[in-house]
Amino acid sequence: MNYKHIVAALLTGLVLNACNPNESKTSTAPVPTSEKVTVSLSQLTTKKDLVCDMELSEDGIADTTAVDGKIYGFCNVGCKQEFLQNKAKYLK
Repeated sequence: MNYKHIVAALLTGLVLNACNPNESKTSTAPVPTSEKVTVSLSQLTTKKDLVCDMELSEDGIADTTAVDGKIYGFCNVGCKQEFLQNKAKYLK
């Protein structure tokens, strides 16, 4: 394994562990930007982040994406990126 693979593996692990599904399901993840997403919880297809299974709240939606006309919310940008790379896995 070369240096780039090690760094990529470490960064991936950090991103995927940013929201721990074993933590309290009612906690809200901090939004990593200065602006919050302006979608309401009622507009989302599911009330949980499909990647980490964290319950979402009105003030804990860090990012969203639309797939086939359905809006999915995420507790952080890392979960959204993982979802976009593996949509078929999470939309089963």
